[in-house]
Amino acid sequence: MGSSLETAIIFSLVITVICALIIFPLDTSGDAYKRYEAACEELVYYRDCEVNAQDFNYMLTNISENYRMIYGAAGDIMDD
Repeated sequence: MGSSLETAIIFSLVITVICALIIFPLDTSGDAYKRYEAACEELVYYRDCEVNAQDFNYMLTNISENYRMIYGAAGDIMDD
């Protein structure tokens, strides 16, 4: 058997590790919750934002055109 000092050191290290395993995930969870709150606020902003049908159509048209350009370029590369 080890001495009382060695036992006290081992117990202190075990307790410290257990405390670290409890505290660090709580800190990470707190950061995740703050990010969640920020994302909710951003979604509320976008939900309340006035976007008309013309702007939405313009956005979809541009996305569609980008896909056509990408697939056209990929098809040209594959043909060569």
